[in-house]
Amino acid sequence: MALNIELEAKSIGGIDYIGYGSNVRLSIDIRDADLVGSIEINEIVREFGKGELLDEIGEEEIADWLRERDYTVTEN
Repeated sequence: MALNIELEAKSIGGIDYIGYGSNVRLSIDIRDADLVGSIEINEIVREFGKGELLDEIGEEEIADWLRERDYTVTEN
């Protein structure tokens, strides 16, 4: 899956072309980009998957988030 992203950034560090012909792709070094409002959260979830994102967030942060919403969290 690929994401469509339009974003604001302070600068572009460089643009490289990868591949040839109809398969050419761009590699863009973007500096100080603001992703908030530039990409939908559901697109990130589809791209990475729920499990991978939850693993990256970490169990303690997830447990804290649940406790803040009055869920009971127990450790097995």
